[in-house]
Amino acid sequence: MKEENTMKYTDISGFLPQKENVYNKLLPYADKLDEESARLFLDIKTNLVKSVLAKETRPGCALWTSRLIKYMKIYGLKFSKEDHIGLIQLYYALLTIPNLEPTRINKFASTLQFLLKKRHLISPEELELEWKPLYDLCIRIMETSKTDLGMYRYFLTLENTLKNLIRFCRIYFPVEATQEILDEFRPLLCPHSTADIACAIEYLELFLPVIMKPEQANIGYNLWLEELMNLWEVCHNASVWENVSFLHKLNAY
Repeated sequence: MKEENTMKYTDISGFLPQKENVYNKLLPYADKLDEESARLFLDIKTNLVKSVLAKETRPGCALWTSRLIKYMKIYGLKFSKEDHIGLIQLYYALLTIPNLEPTRINKFASTLQFLLKKRHLISPEELELEWKPLYDLCIRIMETSKTDLGMYRYFLTLENTLKNLIRFCRIYFPVEATQEILDEFRPLLCPHSTADIACAIEYLELFLPVIMKPEQANIGYNLWLEELMNLWEVCHNASVWENVSFLHKLNAY
């Protein structure tokens, strides 16, 4: 029955939607929604591309990003997998534009969260996102020495938005990312420097991929799990870094 519905939808719309809003089928004009949503999405997609090519982050990208968010709230992820992956890559590229203003960072990060929320729809084999541009963005947003400089005001919710986005993105980090992340933060894992180790543990909690295939264990959690457990067992001074919810968060996976 499911295959028949899939074939029927593909014949009508020309693609299989990623995740549409099932409650729309209860509307009295449900038979017109396919044509309406296809027209709206084509308009959004076309104008987003025009805005990016014109390097117009505001008002162009901002306007059509708002319309895309409204579209997803009304219709769900009602577009093909190819368009889904293309939108993720587009907003990832927009988010990592150097010196992007905080309001645009927040808008693009929120949109990316919406697109990445249903992780079962896109496998890591189909999408790859680099971790280093997100780390550079974190330094700019989260470190006080950087945010105190310049003319922009960094509002409080921006940091949490960025952290949540990284947790959605890390499943799509390259397989070699675990070693690269450890090489970046391992020199800071010194129990005698509370500030350094707290900072390192926080970044490790954010960036380390913890959802990997069993056959990838040797390039995944086997590189760090025993080392961090030993550090936790050896240090008995109840340091502030122990409050960073990293080790006990592994229970969720």
